[in-house]
Amino acid sequence: MGHTEAIVTGTLAGHNAVRYLLGRELLVLPETLAVGDAISYVRKAMDTEEGMTKKYTFSGSVYFNRMKELNRLFQAEDVEIDRIIVGILSGRGQDLMDIQGRKAESVYFIPSLRTWFVETSMYPFLGGDSVEQETEEDGNLIPSINLILPYVMPGFIRGASKEAVYDLSMVCLQNARDILQVLEEEYQRAFERSLTLGRLNEVVISPRRPDVGSCIRYDQHLAASVYVSNDIERLVRLENLVK
Repeated sequence: MGHTEAIVTGTLAGHNAVRYLLGRELLVLPETLAVGDAISYVRKAMDTEEGMTKKYTFSGSVYFNRMKELNRLFQAEDVEIDRIIVGILSGRGQDLMDIQGRKAESVYFIPSLRTWFVETSMYPFLGGDSVEQETEEDGNLIPSINLILPYVMPGFIRGASKEAVYDLSMVCLQNARDILQVLEEEYQRAFERSLTLGRLNEVVISPRRPDVGSCIRYDQHLAASVYVSNDIERLVRLENLVK
């Protein structure tokens, strides 16, 4: 999930929490709205066997492809769309709207946007690009790759210096460690037991693990933050080579 989806679903959840406390009927966004369609589509897709392994964002992946398919249906059925409203619009996005002959409005227009990051996909154990493995999985953890050091050199970031790539990777690892440590502390306080890798699915919908090959297994009795801290140390050892 990206920041746009987090904003709209979080706002809806907070709104409905207040309505629930007041004894009012919960608000359900209609599927005629883009947000309503996204929520309905993603909920149905995540109920499937492979649905939990996919990413659902407006900016790419599964739901983005659905949006493109819907555009063809709109044209075929002669559905009139007054305008497209988005939070952030890139130059490429504006060109796409011009090609489709649609009006587009945005809160922020970034014409020279070169790279788009989905934050959760950068954080180990919390997100990542899933990879297929023939070997048995480690518990409920999906083998994945985070496109940062020390897991892989993010070659898709064009024009960036090695120092910038190193700094980005370090920030992502530190953020992931801090988030996991807070989750572990709150879990310990609430349930009086440790949040280990084997229990990570109790607080994370689709927990993942950095893919390290078929010969190395993760200890399900350790906390995820322990492994991220080790990866931070690995990255520190590469600093002189990278920088």
